[in-house]
This record gives sequence, C-alpha cells and structure tokens, in this order.
Amino acid sequence: MSAEELDMEYPVVQFDTEDGIVEFIEFRTVTYNDMEYAVLIPTEDVHNDEPAIMICRKDQEDGEDIYVEPTEEEFNAVADLVMAEYGEDL
Repeated sequence: MSAEELDMEYPVVQFDTEDGIVEFIEFRTVTYNDMEYAVLIPTEDVHNDEPAIMICRKDQEDGEDIYVEPTEEEFNAVADLVMAEYGEDL
C-alpha cells in the first residue's frame, strides 16, 4: 500500500523537526496500561537519523491530541504488541 493510499485511510500527524515539517500517518493505535499509543509511519522517506516508525503516547491538551515520547518501558511494551500482531510486515 502506498503512502498516498494510506493518507486517504489514516490521519496525518505533522512534527516540526530541525529539518522542517515531517508528516507521519497514524497507522494504528494501541492501548497499554489504559493509555493510548500511536504507531506513526512517515509519509515519505526520512533521513537515516530519523526512525522509520515512531511510537508516541497520545495525551490530551486543551481538547487536542498531543503526541508525547513514551518511557522506555512503554515503548518496549507497545513495540512488542505491534510486532506480535504484524511481525516483520510492518
């Protein structure tokens, strides 16, 4: 499935980085410890120092979703859940 096809099916999230705006598709949400986490896939090739997939905790601020870096424990647990479901296909 191409990034363009994913754009039509999933919400797009933008992050402001040192290299400018990077867009990610919110591919999946995962619940862990009663908190929601987003699995984000870049819409285009990213630089070698950027991750190919990101996991962020979703919080709310002023009624808006914000994406927060998870703790190492949260990241590992969510990554394990995603890998159990998708394996190497993701």
